[in-house]
Amino acid sequence: MVKNHRDSSLSIISEIKSKILLSSIIKNVTNLKSAGGNLVGLCPFHEEKSPSFNVRDKEARFKCFGCGATGDHFDFLMKLRGLDFIEALEELKNLAGITTYNQSLQKPLQEQKKSRYYYVLKLAQKFFSHCLQKHPKSLDYLTKERGLSPTMIKEANLGYCPKSSELFLNYLQKNGVSSTEAFFCGLLKKDHMTPHFFDRITFPINDFNGHCIAFGGRTLSLDSSVPKYINSPSNEFYEKKATFYGAYESKKAIDSGASPYLVEGYFDAMAFWAAGFAAMALCGTSFSIEHALKIKKLTHHINICFDLDKAGINGLKSCLSILFSQDLKADLVIIDQKDPGVYLEQKKIEVLREKIINKKDAFCFLLDLASIKASDNIDARLKEIDELLPIFNSIKRDLLKRQYVSYFANKINEEPNIIWQDLLVKQNKNKNVLVTKNLGFKNIPIPHTEKIILEILWIYPALINHIDGSLIDSLSDNFKSLFVEIKNSMNVEIAVKNTGFNEFLLLLFKQKNQLNLSEPEALALIKSFNEQSIKQKTQESITQNLHNLKKAQENKDVEVMINSLKKHSELLALKRNKPLADKEIKIEEVPKKALKINTLTPKESIFSDEEEWF
Repeated sequence: MVKNHRDSSLSIISEIKSKILLSSIIKNVTNLKSAGGNLVGLCPFHEEKSPSFNVRDKEARFKCFGCGATGDHFDFLMKLRGLDFIEALEELKNLAGITTYNQSLQKPLQEQKKSRYYYVLKLAQKFFSHCLQKHPKSLDYLTKERGLSPTMIKEANLGYCPKSSELFLNYLQKNGVSSTEAFFCGLLKKDHMTPHFFDRITFPINDFNGHCIAFGGRTLSLDSSVPKYINSPSNEFYEKKATFYGAYESKKAIDSGASPYLVEGYFDAMAFWAAGFAAMALCGTSFSIEHALKIKKLTHHINICFDLDKAGINGLKSCLSILFSQDLKADLVIIDQKDPGVYLEQKKIEVLREKIINKKDAFCFLLDLASIKASDNIDARLKEIDELLPIFNSIKRDLLKRQYVSYFANKINEEPNIIWQDLLVKQNKNKNVLVTKNLGFKNIPIPHTEKIILEILWIYPALINHIDGSLIDSLSDNFKSLFVEIKNSMNVEIAVKNTGFNEFLLLLFKQKNQLNLSEPEALALIKSFNEQSIKQKTQESITQNLHNLKKAQENKDVEVMINSLKKHSELLALKRNKPLADKEIKIEEVPKKALKINTLTPKESIFSDEEEWF
């Protein structure tokens, strides 16, 4: 258990209380009068006409018999001004003139605040677990309706938050947790009186280190207007979009090499645990890039089991786009029930286990679905391809992308290269001309030739030596200086920075090797640009020379005429050379036939029996 700060900082707390009378702090906000051995006054936390707020300096405690507020120096400041414990400690320490810290208080403030957060939620978890055992209706729901055994309930630390607000508030206050602090931790609603998980089954959500950082709650109310599931509100220690239910419970199995299963609900995760597989559930939000980054730290492969209705299919598409963008692979478990939790309810875990073992490549499933919808209707086919485009574009490895293209092409009896080229066109649409920003000259378009050469040099900087001077001369004025600098420094990054193209440098980072060219292909392309620039320059010279010849004829300047005719012959001979740009440069290769996409062999059950299901 994480130590309470009040325990770990007992000496300094005692010193503060010995140096500062509680009444001296409270007198600043309300008048106090002697009444017997106590001081009484109007409560600063609620409106009242008769004083019911009592202060006992000897015990360093206050209590309001009107609203129930109670506590010590720290609780008063926390409740009055919305401070957390560490902030109240800092203020009272300064007020008491204490300049030294004990060792525990030398930790960073944020770490102490986090430890306190863990402590408060651990207290709440113990309270909820205790209340569950005293509430037959909740136990019946879990065992009879949801199919959980007492062992599962205990191992998962499930709980119940009772309808009695007073019971929960008194428990927190007796353990040194103010209502303000409980609200920050997501345990109370805005009124600081009503439990957030009022009359709900509670599911502790742990981080990967086993600390409870939030709760999920399932209502027992039959009122349809009450949300079935809620979660703790996000705060600085808990972010829904980056957290999984079951992460800690599954970590040991994942560390042993098991690929985790991603599900939508808490009971779905438990069904997978009961079947012997590591599973994590989303916490009431859609799959995000933050989720993917967490998974990436654990494994390169994940399995998905979502409800496959229309919303579920859309969620699967979005999830795959995010996973592929992080080079993560995904398989799909296809079930014949609404969700995996049903198998647990119906005591059909063996059936679920069989479904899990027979999983399928997730994107192949979507491609199969799309091929059925596409049929022979061209409009339907184009629509399906367009809807799958974000997933295709998120796949970083061309080899993997081409395998999926071939798989889909075979499904719809289409040539793979047709689909591949269509994807390329849609992917590169509107990318030929980019616009630079904040480069010292406003909104300057990057022409197609300049853009390609810059991308080539970023990947293969040594090819700068193969760029002809005529090619640099032919470039637009705004970019000519950049290419000259590249040639002088032989370092693209330095050249970009020296010429003020800092933001364009970021674009290059993002678009690194979008052309997918090998070095020989890049060299051939540069040579073609060289030839084009020479051809263009030659044509310009021919035009200028003809103008000079015409002017010499008008002036009857025989010498200039002879020189112009001679030069004209040389230029025509140069122009007649067939440029390398006419040669075909093969950039993209398309597979001729479909390649089988293998699925990973599923791991054996991680948890051998019910007693070891974690």
